[in-house]
Amino acid sequence: HGGWAASTAATLSQLLPRTGEELKVELAIAPTAGGPAQSQANAAAGTLAHRQVLRRITVPGTPQSTPVNTVQAALLRDPMSVVYQHGGILLEHNVVVG
Repeated sequence: HGGWAASTAATLSQLLPRTGEELKVELAIAPTAGGPAQSQANAAAGTLAHRQVLRRITVPGTPQSTPVNTVQAALLRDPMSVVYQHGGILLEHNVVVG
């Protein structure tokens, strides 16, 4: 998932106002219920399992200089996020600026 974090960072860096500070993207992936054995069983049965991924994005600035809706709009243009959405992966964006 490192590619997803890199894609998000690159997209936001291009689309958001420059502040001189770096933005940060972190991913935390929850382990699958049942561990690797359950994952293999699900794959063999053709069953899709739900997995929660937290994407935390730290954007420098203030809500006035970088409005939350601007960040959310930029996230919708991230190529990897678009691929995940078209692949049936549900994405939820909770954005905090500051």
